[in-house]
Amino acid sequence: MLQSQRRRQGLAVAYLDLDGVNVIGEVYGSGVRDELLLSVAQRMKQVMRDGDTLARLNRDEFVAVLVDLGTPQACEPVLDRLTSVASDPVAVGNVCLNVRAKIGITLFPQGVVDVDLLLRHAEQAFSRSDAHGRVRYQMFDIDLSEMEYGMMSEPVVAKTF
Repeated sequence: MLQSQRRRQGLAVAYLDLDGVNVIGEVYGSGVRDELLLSVAQRMKQVMRDGDTLARLNRDEFVAVLVDLGTPQACEPVLDRLTSVASDPVAVGNVCLNVRAKIGITLFPQGVVDVDLLLRHAEQAFSRSDAHGRVRYQMFDIDLSEMEYGMMSEPVVAKTF
């Protein structure tokens, strides 16, 4: 965040969840699930830009930090690539597996200066995308209060695939 402030560039925090990972683990076992996760994580990292970061939070959740954004829309090509490669089939042994990525995004600076709050906003945006049940990403709108955001029936900004 400090680097973004110094460079006068924005950054995006993207909370990614891979749908279908738990079912794959239950059906094929943890070894196959773990190989799938490694493969998808490697693919996602390959489509990110130099300087961007991808980290695994837990079993099927990741966070991506996209830096040096001149405009809020500058993150969209990376998000498109992330959702695309996450949805590509993965061969593990003699099984072909598919998962889907849902992503919640928040941008900095937008009045938020706390890292924990950025991640919470990205998770809230993810919850909106998850409620719609399709592969998509959802942008958090800082201008809405958290209560209003949770009560809206339609997404503020969304991209559906």
